[in-house]
Amino acid sequence: MEINIYVGEATAVRIAIRFAILAGANVIIVACDNQAVSRAFYKGYSRKVELGGIIEEARREFDGLKNKVLIIVDIPTGENFADIDTRPNEEISVAEKAFRSKASAYRTAQAFEIWKKTGKTFFHRSELLVFVEDGSESENEA
Repeated sequence: MEINIYVGEATAVRIAIRFAILAGANVIIVACDNQAVSRAFYKGYSRKVELGGIIEEARREFDGLKNKVLIIVDIPTGENFADIDTRPNEEISVAEKAFRSKASAYRTAQAFEIWKKTGKTFFHRSELLVFVEDGSESENEA
């Protein structure tokens, strides 16, 4: 039985949120490279039945908590560290893993700083600066 990619991604995000809640986190930042899933978590629903069920259950569980913040960061696959082990037939070099780790951290750190100043909780990939290996900041994505 094959699972739709968005169902797998949404399930992984839901599990990450649940573990963060159990660990006592007050601010939970989720980076997701599936735009449909990212937007659905932000909105709290999806018209896709399978995805909608996962999203609604996760949001209901999260929204029932006090003093918790969920920040969603839409991130390109090529910068998503969490995506590395999801492709068992694809070999990823140590350098690529290191880059993705830095890039994911860079985007989520930007989102966290903006949230602290503005309260914003959803970030499209085009809103954040792209990590460049030499340490400089590049332009936002087109």
